[in-house]
Amino acid sequence: MPFTIDGEWVPSEKGSKQKKKITVRTEKRKGRVLTVVSNIQNSEKDQLFKELKAQCHCGGSNQKEHLELQGDHLDKVKRILKQKQQP
Repeated sequence: MPFTIDGEWVPSEKGSKQKKKITVRTEKRKGRVLTVVSNIQNSEKDQLFKELKAQCHCGGSNQKEHLELQGDHLDKVKRILKQKQQP
């Protein structure tokens, strides 16, 4: 936050970018279930989308803010993301 409670401006540090946690959830739209993956860096987004679609054997949509996979693939996606996270 660039301002304090007193209203004084405090410059933020340039190297203090925090990574957001990747969230995975299911949504129901028009009677169908979607798996939504949010907070993904743009540099990894396209490759991850292709990989998730291939491993979950489903279709989907690559939106600006998130990825949408057709069907309930919550457990598979979480497992895949954990495997990618480990070195």
